[in-house]
Amino acid sequence: MDKKIGLFWLRNDFRTSKNEGLIEATKNHDEVVVFYLYKKNNFLEQEAQKWWLNKSLLNFQKDLSNLNINLQILQIESYKIFFDKLVRNKDFSIYWNKVYEPDYLKFDNYLKKNLNDKKINYKICKGNTLNEIDEIKKADGTPFRVFTPFWRYAEKYFTEKIPPKEKIIKKCKLKKNYFKKCIKAESILPNKNWFSNFEKIWQPSEKGASKALSVFIKNKIFNYADGRNFPNTAGTSKLSPFIKFGQIHVETIWNECKKNKKNLGTTKFLAEIGWREFNHSLINYFPHMTKKNYSKKFDNFPWEKNLKFLSAWKKGMTGYPIVDAGMRELYSTGWMHNRVRMIVGSFL
Repeated sequence: MDKKIGLFWLRNDFRTSKNEGLIEATKNHDEVVVFYLYKKNNFLEQEAQKWWLNKSLLNFQKDLSNLNINLQILQIESYKIFFDKLVRNKDFSIYWNKVYEPDYLKFDNYLKKNLNDKKINYKICKGNTLNEIDEIKKADGTPFRVFTPFWRYAEKYFTEKIPPKEKIIKKCKLKKNYFKKCIKAESILPNKNWFSNFEKIWQPSEKGASKALSVFIKNKIFNYADGRNFPNTAGTSKLSPFIKFGQIHVETIWNECKKNKKNLGTTKFLAEIGWREFNHSLINYFPHMTKKNYSKKFDNFPWEKNLKFLSAWKKGMTGYPIVDAGMRELYSTGWMHNRVRMIVGSFL
């Protein structure tokens, strides 16, 4: 058992189940501190996500407290500046899970070098995907560019793996703080209280994610192939924000779905998980996608600049009922039906 304190860098991993980095920290240390780095600039135009993040932090703090682990929140300007200061201390070991976006993976490499130079123990663990990005390639070693062959191979690769032994978080001996000048989760909330309706709809926690999955599998998944096409019915899972914040691991979703008798609805739904895997692969092999068009033929798209129309679109006041309904649903609930997202996006 490592006598130094174990630090777990919390990113989009708000769960105790299948959280490999946190599990490793509690396995190796009697005392563990979880820390979240709040970078204000990342949330400048994500007001609804601020609400979700606030609730996620508060709920996860309670879950961790039962395991004798404190969660500390720090507001920072830059990951680099924060970690360059942190590594001057050598009284810790650090753990985190991968975030499969080019900038995050690039920063992992920078931090690895820094930690190695300072001889600080660390471990980077698998994040919230079925497969690691570099595991899924064509026979010639190049990345897939088309979804169907990608998913056929990725699904086969995942199902044929020997499943790892299920590990759980170990309760720590006593709670401890490590960082000074922390902030409270409440300071992250948007300034205007326009989100009160969210409270009635969402439960941003691991428990909430598990409940949403259970309701979906029990009541909706069988008809998902057709049900997802009709915005006027509750035919989708609404798991997207839970997955985004890591309140549920996609392996958990896969395993629970596979307990069902095989049907078209389950196959279609798991293919949506496949699309998420595919897009993680694409943005890392073709990183220009995160800021530019995947296809260059769209670079000179003739956008019309009309601020009056744009404002009407944002407020759901275009006069086109399905477009306006989608935008108002988004404002009221923080979520929009996928088929309507396509319509609203095309309309823009």
